Amino acid sequence: MKQEIEHKLEILIGLPFLRCGRACDLQWFGFGKDVQRVDHNGSIRNVHEYAVHIQCAWRITGPKGIIVASRDRYMPKDGWQGDEQDFEWDVQGENRCDQQISQFFREYNNLIVKSVVADRFGGFCIALSDGFNIEAFPDDSDDGEHWRYFTFIDDSPHFIVSGQGISCD
Repeated sequence: MKQEIEHKLEILIGLPFLRCGRACDLQWFGFGKDVQRVDHNGSIRNVHEYAVHIQCAWRITGPKGIIVASRDRYMPKDGWQGDEQDFEWDVQGENRCDQQISQFFREYNNLIVKSVVADRFGGFCIALSDGFNIEAFPDDSDDGEHWRYFTFIDDSPHFIVSGQGISCD
């Protein structure tokens, strides 16, 4: 599994880390140039060439430690004034994860992928310039999807890592 993951993700080496966002609890990471793509509604939108969508534990680290991690989405952003029971983590921009990622890209917007190292459990570390890393580490024993890699350039199959191993869909 380690070699297959490294071989698949090595295409990212030398590419810029463009953006990061989320849909509910799925975190996506975009690499390469912006390209135009027709979405499911027929609208043209700008997307990145390559994507990694992560549904397991992940984090972005830097020279000073952890910058943002997957569990941050379940904490209110700094300055949040509401009652704890009123906090809705899935509202875009209202959690600590969204806030930290926004701040990260304001400070560091020219990071390049330097290397990729995987482990035998389906995890990986994408090393970026300036000492930053994107790390994913499957954290359950279930058969569900941990993460996937795909490109917006063409309709090639997605490379999917799950508790059952690797598949292409």
